[in-house]
Amino acid sequence: IIITIILAVILCVASTYASTLNDIEEYLKLPSKEIDPIHGLLLVNKIILPHTDIKYYRKRITEIVEEITAVYGSPRLDHIINYLFNKMEENNYSVLQYPPDYVADNKPSSIEGKHHTLSHIISTKEGVCDARAFLLFAVCREADIPAMIGYAPYHPFVMFPAKEKGKLIYLETGANAYMVDREYFLKRWGLVGYSNKSLFLAPLLNKEVVLTALISAVENFVEKGDMEKATYLNDLVLKYKPYDFMGLQNRIYILTKRLEEEYNKEYSDNQYMNHLLERIDRLNAVISNNNLYNKDYEKFMEVSKKYDQENNPFIPAN
Repeated sequence: IIITIILAVILCVASTYASTLNDIEEYLKLPSKEIDPIHGLLLVNKIILPHTDIKYYRKRITEIVEEITAVYGSPRLDHIINYLFNKMEENNYSVLQYPPDYVADNKPSSIEGKHHTLSHIISTKEGVCDARAFLLFAVCREADIPAMIGYAPYHPFVMFPAKEKGKLIYLETGANAYMVDREYFLKRWGLVGYSNKSLFLAPLLNKEVVLTALISAVENFVEKGDMEKATYLNDLVLKYKPYDFMGLQNRIYILTKRLEEEYNKEYSDNQYMNHLLERIDRLNAVISNNNLYNKDYEKFMEVSKKYDQENNPFIPAN
């Protein structure tokens, strides 16, 4: 009986995954302007959290806006930031938090896929940088504030149109929500010498917001060792953004993992290993030829850390 129940659960999960994947593929076929990014984010959540009830979480976003309105009289941007990020009596001192082990032990690898999802952070108020950005974005959109998602490498943030025409306000949600200028992201993410840096800092279209959540789902399956799902989802990202830096980097990572697995076999297939190496080299060439990122990674990390210490009030110098 127990085995029968286990098999039934496995089949149910597999069926839900297949159904969700089909829904995502169909949704991405729509023109970007017809895509609701909040619906898309919650739809992608179902890949990681199969029982996500999209209608329920849409309602919860509306309720959060209503809670903020009840406290302040209106859901202005500063009210939303205070309510979500700053401990105070009005929110019962309950604000968005990183998962405890992420802060205490500084081990990002211990973070589960759910910590990247919009639904999980709504339910628990725990999540990492992309979930925090997605929640602020969703609440602002629900409050008719024209929020947009921007993307530095592996790090979503939120931006808003400024009063001055053609200018943008950048809001970093990685620690608390605080305003930064464009120069912050150029230096923080090593993009100063990057010829197409504007691609990283431009507001994402609705479809691109959904693809950003898919990239997190890819990383979740890579960490779990499920390369079949990781590859399929990553190919879906690259179908719509063939030169997406994160998508190409994930492709290299997946191929490298497969190469390691093949190398560790007692009788490895040298021809297959060479094939994998050639594919990795070709992808690296695509990144290099298109100048998709600052290749001097160690220097980038050094500059990034130094800039954070000097300019980010939430990160101590030592």
